[in-house]
Amino acid sequence: MESPWGIITRPLFEALNSPLRAWAGQRVVDAFIGIKRTYVELEGGWCGVSLTPLWRKERPKYPLRLLEETPRSLVRRVEREENSYVASLAISAVNAATAAWLASTEAPQVRVLRRGQSILSVLGVKKGDYVVVLGYMRGIALDAKKLGARVLVSDFSRELLRRAELDGFPAIPGDSAKVLEEVEKASVVVFSGSSLLDAEHTVEEIRAARSARLRLLVGATSSFHPLIAERLGFNALAGVWFDPRVCLEVKSYIASGLGLHSVKRSKIVSWLWLTESK
Repeated sequence: MESPWGIITRPLFEALNSPLRAWAGQRVVDAFIGIKRTYVELEGGWCGVSLTPLWRKERPKYPLRLLEETPRSLVRRVEREENSYVASLAISAVNAATAAWLASTEAPQVRVLRRGQSILSVLGVKKGDYVVVLGYMRGIALDAKKLGARVLVSDFSRELLRRAELDGFPAIPGDSAKVLEEVEKASVVVFSGSSLLDAEHTVEEIRAARSARLRLLVGATSSFHPLIAERLGFNALAGVWFDPRVCLEVKSYIASGLGLHSVKRSKIVSWLWLTESK
């Protein structure tokens, strides 16, 4: 039986070997694992980020000589080491390759979202829906509530669970057996992109969400080629795109531990992909 990390890496390899092939072998020219986020920059100036998986206890097993790596070699390391921190670097690199792809390719199923536009509204979330949010994203949860949906939040972070409860949402720990039960009941399941850094739990949650009308993966961590999301079982994907001219600013804020919220939203392009059958 294929391991959870194998299930995550297989579509990453598929994208790198096909639509992202032109960038799969580009060298990493800058990279680091920051306090909140991980940053990777490739030749050509394209950059990508992911959340740093601080809730995971393991560390990379071998020294990381990042300037000798490429998106393909980093994904290969994830497959071999099954390590969340290496995965944060690999996914950031794939996101950087995807940014280059988006800039050079017409992708009719990818649409740019206007600033402040509701992702859930575009995707048809409505009153009566039961929305389970895996990884507390305050804006998404509040948006679902505004649209009349019933919302449940799950997260591994005690701090984020507390914030969700203070915002008025029922919340359960990410390692609770009840999570899968609720996901199976949901009509809409929203996964934080950072959930892919916790392969064991996420693969089970994706399977539990198969009957949900909408299976959405959202966040800077999941700003990768839509093929990856589709192969994993999602029917919608929301990510962000960085112009190379913004990468220095993005890197500076991440290195300072401030995160992406410090970058002016006008400098970040939000995009949405959904399957034709959605």
